[in-house]
Amino acid sequence: MSKTFRLLITSIFVFVLISTNLFSQTGWAEVTTLPNLGSINSISVVDANTLWVCGDGGFVYLSTDGGTSWTLRNTGVPAVNLYGISATDANNCWVGTVAGAIYRTSNGGLNWAVQVSVAGSFINGIHMFDVNTGVYTGDPTGNGVPYQNRYTTDGGTTWTLSATSPVATNEFGVINAWDWTDQNHFWIGSASTVANATTAKIFYTTTGFAGTWNSATVAGTGTSSGLYYQAIGMTDNSNGMAGSNNGTVVKTTNGGVSWTAVTPPAALTTFAVINMNALKDGSNLIRVVFNSGSAYQIYTTTDYGTTWTEEVIPASAGSLGVQHLQFLDANLGYAGGGSGVVLKYTGVLPVELTSFTANVSEGNVQLNWTTATELNNQGFEVQRRTAEDQYITIGHVDGNGTTTDTKEYSYTDLNPVFGEYYYRLKQIDFNGTFEYSNEVFVTITTPLEFTLDQNYPNPFNPITNISFSLAEPSFVKLSIYNSLGEEVQVLKNESMNAGTYNVGFDAVSFPSGMYLYKIETSQFTSVRKMMLMK
Repeated sequence: MSKTFRLLITSIFVFVLISTNLFSQTGWAEVTTLPNLGSINSISVVDANTLWVCGDGGFVYLSTDGGTSWTLRNTGVPAVNLYGISATDANNCWVGTVAGAIYRTSNGGLNWAVQVSVAGSFINGIHMFDVNTGVYTGDPTGNGVPYQNRYTTDGGTTWTLSATSPVATNEFGVINAWDWTDQNHFWIGSASTVANATTAKIFYTTTGFAGTWNSATVAGTGTSSGLYYQAIGMTDNSNGMAGSNNGTVVKTTNGGVSWTAVTPPAALTTFAVINMNALKDGSNLIRVVFNSGSAYQIYTTTDYGTTWTEEVIPASAGSLGVQHLQFLDANLGYAGGGSGVVLKYTGVLPVELTSFTANVSEGNVQLNWTTATELNNQGFEVQRRTAEDQYITIGHVDGNGTTTDTKEYSYTDLNPVFGEYYYRLKQIDFNGTFEYSNEVFVTITTPLEFTLDQNYPNPFNPITNISFSLAEPSFVKLSIYNSLGEEVQVLKNESMNAGTYNVGFDAVSFPSGMYLYKIETSQFTSVRKMMLMK
């Protein structure tokens, strides 16, 4: 678990922050809680940095920094509950409504326009494979009519209803209750509205939305409102799992033609399966969100329910809910839930940052950090801000690519003006993805008086350092004199801001002996001796 120690100082000397991992921790962590949002209903993870979410009340949020910050982008979207969202980048996104409409933006959510609207339907899921090609699934408009399974090849300008879309019989669709492995293979759950139903259908196609649809009748135990297969996760074209609203988990080994019950986690007796996410990387890993009635929990299985492992989630998610999971790969995923809670899952860390320190001395801010491991690390941008301003990049330090050795880094911010500063690192991979460290804070205060310190080292050979402080902006002359009182070198002869400074003196061309160094300003003059011994 990541721990951060933050110390605020009012002197100009030292600040230290140490963390077991300053970029992120492994496992699930709460990223943020989005304001004015009753529930996040669907989430779209484009890449490590670009995320979109939608939810109740017509709210759509965009993040371009991996969930660190979010912007409300819903101009033109009606103030109704939104279900189903899919984006191809930070500009192009599609979102569905409870009223059966699809809206699209091509400018990052600054404006949205309706593309299709089917009265009496309800959008359950959208997926765009690219900016032109995509599909959506929606409720039938009534009994005895087809599900709204539609596809587009022109970015949604036209959405074509599948000619073989299944016809509803006392049933409707369920939000986020679907999965796919490619543009041909899809599986979609449904909800039987028959009270205490003992079966419900799972639809599937191996020839795409425009091809042939089939269905499997799957056993389960319904409630007074019916039996819903409301979560599906397929690891490949043959194997996957589904879960119901009332205590049933099933698996398939033949692409959805038939489904058989599996034993749920032993700790759960009464539950509803809320959502599933299946990795398609050969690991067979499926994450399942359960609601036991008293708490939400996430379990994983890699053997289709033979064994289960619970993942620890933040308390806020356990109580407020987890509605939708999406993973970019085995090491990075996100989830949205009740009251606008956004979760992030981090697996093996690309860069494990073990310390980040800021040492303020003589008017400079010295930043030091250490990594334990690195994977594809292109380098670090060093960023700084004040309390009122945004972060700006002030420098770059190259990384070490991939290594399991401890590496140490440093950067010096020279003579920033007096005030309070925040620093952070932006770690960048070779593929362009990035992540921010925690920030560190320093206060640099104005010296209370003019001073000229004794040089160090003294005696010296041939280099020494001379430090001085200015209580206010001044024109400064700093000079070196020999024992005869002759000026032999001028180190400073310029206007300088208030602050503490350190100036080096290299006496490689001077003979051994006693020397004087003198500072002169309009308010202050001082002279000290130093000894050069070669």
